[in-house]
This record gives sequence, structure tokens and C-alpha cells, in this order.
Amino acid sequence: MAKPILRPRQEWPDAAPIPAGAHDPTSRPVHAIRYRKTYILPTPFGLSFALMLAALFLGAMNYNNNMAFLLTFLLAGIALLSMSRVHGNLVGLVIHPTDPAPVFAGETLYLAITIENPRALHRRGLVLRGSRGSEPGKAVDLPAHGSTVLTVSVPTRTRGWLTLTHLRLESRQPFGLFVAWAPLPQSQRVLVYPAPAHPPRPLPPAAGSVPGRPAPPNVDDFQGLRKYRPGDARRHIHWPAYARGRGLLTKRFETPPAEPRLLRWQDAPGSVEERLSHLTRWILELESAACPYGLVLPNAQEPPQCNPRHHQRCLTALALYPEPPP
Repeated sequence: MAKPILRPRQEWPDAAPIPAGAHDPTSRPVHAIRYRKTYILPTPFGLSFALMLAALFLGAMNYNNNMAFLLTFLLAGIALLSMSRVHGNLVGLVIHPTDPAPVFAGETLYLAITIENPRALHRRGLVLRGSRGSEPGKAVDLPAHGSTVLTVSVPTRTRGWLTLTHLRLESRQPFGLFVAWAPLPQSQRVLVYPAPAHPPRPLPPAAGSVPGRPAPPNVDDFQGLRKYRPGDARRHIHWPAYARGRGLLTKRFETPPAEPRLLRWQDAPGSVEERLSHLTRWILELESAACPYGLVLPNAQEPPQCNPRHHQRCLTALALYPEPPP
């Protein structure tokens, strides 16, 4: 008689991470929650429930009451069923990490992670939790073959790189007797900019300006006429041309380019952190006014420009400025 061929035991289909780029070629690596990387423990309510079952079992034995035995075993079976169900809420979920946007010191960072459910199984009570001090978002349910976004809020206090560790996905449903959690495979890192100074100080004078002399008003220059477009302001319509039968014409103005500003380290008063706060406030004011500006630090220098990349480079240089020696 031929001996049966022994095949190696098959692993769970979700035991290996999904290859990078399987969901989106431009996204970060995605991972599936492994069966053996999902942990479970009883909650305080579950421990109280276990003590109640122990008391019921002792009472049933003492009085030899079959109905008490039936109730005890029925409740114990429900608890074991909930343990298996809460564990299955997490196994097989696919995690799509995202890069959080930079924030200013003192603001709350909201980290969002996309969760995808590739199975025909309804997942309940999914919560994203972080390290101590962070506040988890609201628990959400995930339908079969659906996806959702989970968030966790983390307070920020100091500038520089903030590494978000101990991130985990957990569930307590159904009944809240057990809590199952799975640690996320990667830690998230976000850049925290210095907090803008409050109250703000006046901007340093522009290069070439005379101290004490007020800056000239920023008046738009008249550049001619053009055809009327829906949405143009009524005060810009050239009514004399309309009266002469030339149709609706709109006055065209052009704002003269603003004089570039150079923000120097010595222009900001106070300690190192106070100077960084004042420079951050001035950068935000000049960026909102679309005024070209440059930044001169003891360890870095940026020529005057006005674009989003320049804005990000300047704030990054302030956030990563070296700490003063103790």
C-alpha cells in the first residue's frame, strides 16, 4: 500500500505582508495583520464576568441545581464565542499607512490610517490607539470588502521630529469581555514646526528702507482696459466706454511686486526658542502677503523667494535648528 504524501502545513493566507505597491504604486508599503501577531486579553469587565461565572458555578455545585449549571455553561459558551469573534475582527485587515502633514508646536496632530477589509466579514469596534497622552478616535465598524479611515490625535509640545510609536489597532466587540489588538508594523514620524510667536512683533525693515519713514502704500497700477468677464467688480467697469457704445470694458490693474524681505537671525529678539518663534511668525505673515522673503540663520541660508517649496524649506530649517548646548 502506497504511503500518503505528507505536505507541509499551509500557513494562513494573511500570514505574509502584502508586497509594496500592491494597492497603490506611489503609496507606502501596506501590510496585512497576521494571525499570530494579534493578541487578546480580558478587559476589566471580562474579569468581573469571569468572577461572576465562578460564583455561579460554586453555587450550582453547592445546591446541585441543574438550571444553575445550565446558565453557567451557557454564559461561559457565549464568552468563549465572543473571544473568538473579537480576535477575528482584526485578522486579515490591510493597513495603508500615510505620511502625516507637519504641524506647529502646541497644535494637535491628527494621524490618519486607511484600513481595508478584503474579506466577506463585518468588522466591529475598530479603534486606532497611540502611545500615552494620545487620544484615540471614535470606534468604527467596517463592512465586508470595504475600507475606512481611523484617526488618533497626538498633542505636540516641542519642535523637531516627533516619532509616533506604539501604534496599535484594537477591538472590544462584541460584549466588551475581551480586547484584541495588533501592533502596526511601522512607526510614523512627523515634523513639528516652532510655534508662531504671540503676540507678534513688527516685521524688520526691508533692505534699503529708511528707519522711521513709513512704507509707501501698495497701490495697484492701471494697465489698460479689457473685455468684461462675469464676476468682475462693478467699480472696475469703465462706464464712459459703455456710454460711447464700446460695450462693457473692465479696468485692468497690476499690483507692483513687493520688495523682498530678508529675515536674519539677529533681527529676532530673545532666546533661541523665542527667536525661532518670531521668525516663524514673520514667515507666515510674508507668505500670506505673497511677499518674497529670505532667511539667514547661523547654520543655513535661503535666498528670497515666494513659493510653497521655499516656505516649507524655511520652516524645516527652523524646526531642525540645533539645540543650544546645556
